[in-house]
Amino acid sequence: MEALNQSICAFRQGSPLLYVACLLALVVLGAAILYFADKKIDGTPLGILMFGLPAIPAYLLAAGEPGITPMRFILCYIGTVAVVFALNYVMLKSLKDFRFSGGFVRLAEQGDFAALEQRYGRDNPSWQALSKLKPQTLNNLARYCTAEGRFNEDFFTALVPLLDTKTAKELLNTRGCNPMFRLYLFKRDPASLVGDDFQWLFDYAEKSMSASAILRQNLAGIVPKLSYPAYAEQLRKVAADVRNVDQPIRKAACKKLPSTDKAFQLRYCPYCGSTRIVEGPLGLRMDMYISGYRCQDCGHESGAPEMYGEAAPFDVTLSQLVDQTGPQQ
Repeated sequence: MEALNQSICAFRQGSPLLYVACLLALVVLGAAILYFADKKIDGTPLGILMFGLPAIPAYLLAAGEPGITPMRFILCYIGTVAVVFALNYVMLKSLKDFRFSGGFVRLAEQGDFAALEQRYGRDNPSWQALSKLKPQTLNNLARYCTAEGRFNEDFFTALVPLLDTKTAKELLNTRGCNPMFRLYLFKRDPASLVGDDFQWLFDYAEKSMSASAILRQNLAGIVPKLSYPAYAEQLRKVAADVRNVDQPIRKAACKKLPSTDKAFQLRYCPYCGSTRIVEGPLGLRMDMYISGYRCQDCGHESGAPEMYGEAAPFDVTLSQLVDQTGPQQ
């Protein structure tokens, strides 16, 4: 060991650049061996490699006069372990991203979108390769996405901004297009949706929080395009939605409803816009039976003790409801 220590010291003093190169090579080699061994070896042998490989460059680094001290070796060993593990992590991540990116681009350029969907449909890192695709390949991939059940919202969030305007507008106005994909095409440029084809958006908003939020954000531009009676139900809901829709939009929706519409025959809760207001017993409180009115949606009540008067109703007409600037407190 003493002879090896002296040889290392002489090597470091005689060829410092070569010494540093050998030290770096051992560290990188250790990280590479760990990277490939992690895929082939499990259990104790892998553990031996993980903590044994850094000992070689640590010994090379700790060698000195008059000899290698335990403290110096431990410090060098801790440092080389940290460097080897850090390089292994970087290598693992970069090679994985490169492999995914290369496979994604290859399948996309070949037009094998079914295989691409199966292999990368749920793998977010690979979607970074979308920016490497040619415009025509992106357009072809986008047309493949018009069928339902392909990819997810995150994928469409990455894909839609990369499409050319002509293709994005064409697919947005394609009836029967995957609602999830169409939603992000609509979000990109709501004005590109021509005609009055909004039913898909209202239907999708019933089951998707993302679609519901995007719909609310664009109601100011959508409501003027809604026709009656085709969108009668949607106009009624918008007009009565005091919690989520601004007053000018609710008024615009209400004006599209004719005075003969059933919405004007109903009574509404001014606190939430619901029509589910019931009259009857409200329960026993303070040793007294209370009866009156309750909204079944928001729970607002107006009650009075039985035998001591009648509760005042709090319901309002649709016209009164749309005159509110917001929900009652």
